[in-house]
Amino acid sequence: MKKNNLNQAWLRFTDEGSEGVWHDKWTNENKDFSSIPWRLSSEPTGFIAENCTGLTNEAEDYYWAFDIDCDQKINSVCQDVQVYFHMRGLCSGSVLDRLYRLAPSLYNNRRTFLGPSGWALSWESENKLWMISNARFPGVTANVTEANYPLGSHTWVISGGDGCGSESRDLLLTLSACRSDQFTCDDGRCVDMGGRCDQREDCNDGSDEKECRIVHVDKSKYLKDKQPPAVGVEDMVQVDVDVDITRILLINEGKSLNNETKETLDN
Repeated sequence: MKKNNLNQAWLRFTDEGSEGVWHDKWTNENKDFSSIPWRLSSEPTGFIAENCTGLTNEAEDYYWAFDIDCDQKINSVCQDVQVYFHMRGLCSGSVLDRLYRLAPSLYNNRRTFLGPSGWALSWESENKLWMISNARFPGVTANVTEANYPLGSHTWVISGGDGCGSESRDLLLTLSACRSDQFTCDDGRCVDMGGRCDQREDCNDGSDEKECRIVHVDKSKYLKDKQPPAVGVEDMVQVDVDVDITRILLINEGKSLNNETKETLDN
């Protein structure tokens, strides 16, 4: 393994529990270290005091393994996983990209989001806003004045005509990296979809408990004083209603008595 700028980093192997028998802490499978180049010919040297393993690039060209106390603090190696961001809320005819990934380099000291068809979401430091633009569609932009990264739900200004609606309009869009089984909070955080509308706030901003009405009633069309029409017969449909009283908030005894009874009681 060729070295890079890393000095020391953890390996995920340990012989804790059985000295000299190394196993993978993630899979719990035994690991044969006979083919691994140890840093010193005497390695491993720590016996029961050093039950974890690490890598070091003390040599010129290669990493070498060594054993180390599991409580020491050294670097960790992270896997470079590509994260994709979904732009939700655009109409089906919009020319803007709906999928973005992070660019490897910085632009105006911020990471840029790149779409597959040439759209780029970048930080415009002069105007202090995030803008989606594409050289193939001059004049067509979407921007939001958000100081931090524009994750979550924000009102974007669409200009130049993206293929939907008027040339310029405000549109609520959500930029999300959440999985399909997760809910995107208004601030961009991801919570389990099972926590949506469970009467407990899982999002820091409480957005997972917003718009949680089970029945949405169109008040302009709903006639609450009329029974629903019968289906296939002329008679009205009989509706039986059962009500379970689970809590009584207030009992006003004074209002439950008529004036005559109240006067009798007062005398």
